[in-house]
Amino acid sequence: GHPPRISGSSSKDGTHGREEMSDEDGTVRGSYRISLADGRMRVVKYIADKNGFRAGIATNEQGTESASSSGVVIHSAALPGADAARAAEKSRLASMAASNRKQSVFFEN
Repeated sequence: GHPPRISGSSSKDGTHGREEMSDEDGTVRGSYRISLADGRMRVVKYIADKNGFRAGIATNEQGTESASSSGVVIHSAALPGADAARAAEKSRLASMAASNRKQSVFFEN
């Protein structure tokens, strides 16, 4: 067998980190996480053993949808594709309108 091993690290600001451990049978379990200032986050938990690699992903990243295939399960709290696109476009148009108002005020003086 393999000697058991445990490792891990984390950023000082807490935005990302990872943990991994293996046992005497060679099974490896681990996770990593990413948290961004804008509120996006991703947590991946995985296992690799005699049955292959399997992972579970939890995220709220735009454009992701809950799904499952090939040993990977994704749990998404984000809006689904079409809804995410509509929300992004609405936000983009509102930002453009606000920018145009600022420019017109600037040029009126």
